[in-house]
Amino acid sequence: MAEYRIDDLVRLTGVTSRNIRAYQERGLLPKPTRSGRVAVYDENHRWTLEMIAFLLQKGYSIAHISDFMDGFDRNLNLADILGLRDLAEETGMEKVLRAPWNTSARHVEGPPRCAVPLRVDKSSELARKLLAYQIAREDGDDLVLNDAAVAERVAAAKDEGFYLRVLVSVSEATQEAVQKLADVTVDELRDRLVDQYGDGWIAPPDQRADLAATITDVRELGASVVGSQLNRALENSVLRVVGQYLEGVMVRHDLTSEELTRALSEGVADTKDLSGQS
Repeated sequence: MAEYRIDDLVRLTGVTSRNIRAYQERGLLPKPTRSGRVAVYDENHRWTLEMIAFLLQKGYSIAHISDFMDGFDRNLNLADILGLRDLAEETGMEKVLRAPWNTSARHVEGPPRCAVPLRVDKSSELARKLLAYQIAREDGDDLVLNDAAVAERVAAAKDEGFYLRVLVSVSEATQEAVQKLADVTVDELRDRLVDQYGDGWIAPPDQRADLAATITDVRELGASVVGSQLNRALENSVLRVVGQYLEGVMVRHDLTSEELTRALSEGVADTKDLSGQS
C-alpha cells in the first residue's frame, strides 16, 4: 500500500493540512503511523479525505459526515456480506468496510464506559440467553449489556429482571425474521450494484464516496422501515391489549363505559373499589 506524507495528501486531495489534523481530532480520520518523527499516511487516509471532500461538496455538514462515518463503524463485515472483499482490498476501502476506523467513543454501541453489572446469576437460564443472543457480555465476573442506551434504561428500571426477560423474548421471537430482513435488504443492494455496474466492477476513486453513501443509505433505510413498522405494530398491540383489559374490568364489575371512565379519572387504586361505584 502506498505511503504518503501530509504534504502529499494535501496535493492529492486538496484538503489543507489544518483540516486533516482537525478531522483526526474529531475522529473522522484515524491517526497516522509514525516513522521516527514523520507522520505516515496510507491509501485509507487518502480515500477517507476524498470521501469527506465529496460529501462536503454535496452539502453535508461535518456533523452529518461524522454520523455517516458511524455507519461504517457498525458494519464490521459489510464487505464480506456484499461479496466485496476484492473490491475493498483493491481500492483501499478494506479498513473502512471491514473494520471500525475510529477508536474514540463516538457512538454508544457497546458497553457504556461505567457499565453497571446486571443483577443476574451467571449460571441461570436468563444469563445464558442474554449471552447467546449477544444482548449482554461477560466483563470479568459480571454481565453487562452490550448497548449503552439499553443499559441506561435497564439500570433505571424498578424491575431489572422484567426488562431483561423482555429483551430475551423479543430476541427469540425476531431472530430469524430479522436475519431474513437483513438478507433481503443486502440482496437488493447487491442486485443494484450488479445491474448498474456489472460483475467484477471496481469503483474508481471518483465513485467510491457514492458507493459508500449508497451502502450506508440502504442500511439506514432498512433499519428505518423495520423500526417504523415495529412501532406501528406495538401501538396497535398496546391499544388492543389495553382495550381487552378494560373491557374485562367493565364486565367483571358490571360497569358502563361512563362509570369506568369516571373511575379511571378519579384514580381508583384498587379494582375492589369499583364495585362500590357501580
